[in-house]
Amino acid sequence: MLSAENVDIVKDLLDPGAYWQIKHDGRLVDLAPTETDLARLTPTAYLQATLANKGKHKIFPDGNVYTLDGKPWIGGNPFSQPQSAAEILWANTLSWGKHDSQAHPVLDFDTDADGHVEYEYASYYVEWQTVGRLTLDPHPYMHGHEGQLRILGGTVLAPADVSAGPVFCRCGLTISTSCPATISTGRPSEACARTRRISASSHSFRATHSSLRSTTWRAIRC
Repeated sequence: MLSAENVDIVKDLLDPGAYWQIKHDGRLVDLAPTETDLARLTPTAYLQATLANKGKHKIFPDGNVYTLDGKPWIGGNPFSQPQSAAEILWANTLSWGKHDSQAHPVLDFDTDADGHVEYEYASYYVEWQTVGRLTLDPHPYMHGHEGQLRILGGTVLAPADVSAGPVFCRCGLTISTSCPATISTGRPSEACARTRRISASSHSFRATHSSLRSTTWRAIRC
């Protein structure tokens, strides 16, 4: 178990906010053996597609990943054994969600340096793949969206001063940037700017200037 007494051993591996909470706020973290079974770390459909589609993708001159006959990505990690920096980037980009769709209810608490909650957010968003779909119909592509990677739609539910409208993001297939997006927002842009990095775990802690943020994050995946 990580505690204030031994957390310095792994300080360089922790988010600054997580380190502060363990070191100064009494947070305890259970430790478990490293999971090495790939089948327990990767959704079955994605893992099966990675194996079945091995060698079926390549990077074309425009910088995008296509099948060998020039069609969009059909699912799974396209470069499970990358041979170039570009293939490493694409393997990472196309193994981000690993699900056809995900729903994310988020509770976010901003605190001052003394741990007092100064601001709270509640938001909800859904993302769904438009290509590389493995379990949801139609697959592997959503008709009319073959040139996109995923669509994100969401809204800030609270507080009222930033919950005036939805947020939509359409991510294209290109490696020049990690997510070239067309974003339309109502008034939740401030909340979107402040809700930056959230880990895949149930709780994420992040140091922001003199404050700490605690975010509760749960995903519903298909």
